[in-house]
Amino acid sequence: MALDGRSREYRLLVRTRAELLATLPGPPTTILAALIEEASWATVRLAQLHATAEAGKPLTKAATKQHTGLSNIRLRALSRLADAARAGKGTRAKPDSLAAIIARHDAA
Repeated sequence: MALDGRSREYRLLVRTRAELLATLPGPPTTILAALIEEASWATVRLAQLHATAEAGKPLTKAATKQHTGLSNIRLRALSRLADAARAGKGTRAKPDSLAAIIARHDAA
């Protein structure tokens, strides 16, 4: 699904990504980045379904099943991200600065 950069959904997607990244102690691994992306898109799609329901439009049986599935996807992704954040795992080590590399080389 493509989003227009000016839309409310796009802003929600960007904000959700940023908030989830902020919970991690460092840059995410590829796996954590995928979980963040999954949780962010699920959040956007759930918001769209909620807007439909709040507008008084009944959700179809398929939309109700989709809501349940998206809620489960988001819950599992957020749970795994929370575990990684608590454990301090799943993040890439920040690279050493050039000064630290030079100092290590000079000490050797």
